[in-house]
Amino acid sequence: MRQNLKYFYFLLIGTILLSVIFVFLTNYSFNLVTFVNMLFYFSTPSFIIGGFLLVLQSGFFNITGYAFKKFFGTQKDPNYEVKKDSIYTKNIYYLAKPIFFSGLILFVSSFVLSMFV
Repeated sequence: MRQNLKYFYFLLIGTILLSVIFVFLTNYSFNLVTFVNMLFYFSTPSFIIGGFLLVLQSGFFNITGYAFKKFFGTQKDPNYEVKKDSIYTKNIYYLAKPIFFSGLILFVSSFVLSMFV
């Protein structure tokens, strides 16, 4: 739990600092509109990748993998059997929640800040 919180804060602060650095690299002065845009640009991939990792972690695509293994395995060898346990296995990605929630918070905050700029 503490490790995930550490990663969460690291990603949150790192994304904000990266946005500030890119604001200065593009404008040579701090501009709030450019900061909100850069925050949006850097939080969107984090939000999408984190969400995809959470969906992957839940085992949503396991049945698809099972079907592909069964279909392509029987084409090569008719006696090939795929274990049904592969449907119920779950992958664990420890960084999925910190990436997703830091991206979500920054994504939503960029929308809120864009309303006031």
